[in-house]
Amino acid sequence: LPGEEKDPEYLAAVGPDGVVPGIQFCSTGGVSSCPVVVVQGVENIFEEIQRRYPDRYPGGNNEDLRECACDIFSRLRIARRSYEACAGANRFEKDVLGTLAEALEDLDGILASDETKADGGPYLGGATSPSISDIMILPFLERTAAVVPYFFGMEALGNVKFERSSRYLHRARENCWAYSELCSDATTLARTNLKYAEAEAAPRYSVPSVVFNEAAAAEIDGTNPATYKDWADASNREERLEAAARLVRNGPRVTAFAMRCAGLEESGEDSGSIGVVIDAALRIVATLLMYDDGDGDVKSTELAAQIAARALADKYGARAVSLA
Repeated sequence: LPGEEKDPEYLAAVGPDGVVPGIQFCSTGGVSSCPVVVVQGVENIFEEIQRRYPDRYPGGNNEDLRECACDIFSRLRIARRSYEACAGANRFEKDVLGTLAEALEDLDGILASDETKADGGPYLGGATSPSISDIMILPFLERTAAVVPYFFGMEALGNVKFERSSRYLHRARENCWAYSELCSDATTLARTNLKYAEAEAAPRYSVPSVVFNEAAAAEIDGTNPATYKDWADASNREERLEAAARLVRNGPRVTAFAMRCAGLEESGEDSGSIGVVIDAALRIVATLLMYDDGDGDVKSTELAAQIAARALADKYGARAVSLA
């Protein structure tokens, strides 16, 4: 949302631009009991952390590596803007992914050197703990792994040097809690950017915007039969109950997210009725997650889902099922 439309409390928390990353600093007490300084922008945040905590700042011991990482970070940021601007535009794929390919090639060179160090750690330069270089680059790799296939097809990352970057991201998730527990899923990362990929949308960065790659999106979202069957077969009751509990706890947020993904305005004339439909669908999903026929038969769950879908359509119309 434009800054003037964002909640004042949110702006106070993250900064006047209303975007993340942002970081709060306060001198004494809790955030609500003292003056708060909000710093936004990756570079500004790093500078402020270094100024405040020079002895604890994870700058790393290799200045040359840090400079290379800063350069790669800058190009990954430009690449993200480019490929999100015309997501799915296959005829522009070479140009759109060109900056990404160049940045990943340089990163691949660093990672190739790291892999030759038998006693090296999982992070850049063979370090055993993450430095600023890792903190800059890893979030972009996470988003690249999710968004590029979603927009350009599952084979898109095979056309750039992403294999070592993928292994690097995997190592970080295995060795650092921040990356294993706080990482987002591919669907969320991609869907939050669909506003940049609407068909007939006004061009951004001088390139036209079009829709995501349907086949790749269906596989990533789990909406094609083969994928959701694999997910169902691999899941267990405890995981499904946890998912149902999270859905119940975050129902309003999930509803708002679903409306944005469907290109619907949360404050539009029909938002109330559409919200009711989505809420009903989410209740069905939560019920199905808790459904247990006693023998773990996936087919019986599918039958229950079909019955629920028909009931939803009977009450709210066929569009309700597509929204769900």
